[in-house]
This record gives sequence, structure tokens and C-alpha cells, in this order.
Amino acid sequence: MSTFMAAIGVSHPKLHGNVMLAIEIWAINKIPLLIIKSQDIHYGTTKLIRDKMTKTIMKLSTQVVQAYQSRGFKM
Repeated sequence: MSTFMAAIGVSHPKLHGNVMLAIEIWAINKIPLLIIKSQDIHYGTTKLIRDKMTKTIMKLSTQVVQAYQSRGFKM
């Protein structure tokens, strides 16, 4: 599995303490991707997924949430 993270904007937890995430599954050339974008800080994460099973999606989503929380953001 590989992860690509791209910062579209720069933000600080004190400015945007609470973050809402939008999660989508896209298929590009039949390759499934989990696309996660924060609403206010415009930070995006893309993860390659093996399957579209709920367990897989929850595991990857939890990893992204933990990354935000480790930087001081609240979900």
C-alpha cells in the first residue's frame, strides 16, 4: 500500500481545531482509491485500497484520523 499526501493549504490546529472529513472511493483505470479531504483546511489524502470492504475502509480512515489528531486537530 502506498499513501500520497498533498497539502493544498497551510493551517494550524488553533485556527481550525475541529475538522470535518469528506471520504470518497474513486476508481481510476480500475484502481480503487480512498480520497479523504478536510472541509475547512483543504488538506487531501489519497490511499490505494485493495478492496472496497468496510473493514479495509475503516482501517485506512482511522489511520488518516490519527494523523490529524497527532497534529492537534480534533475530529
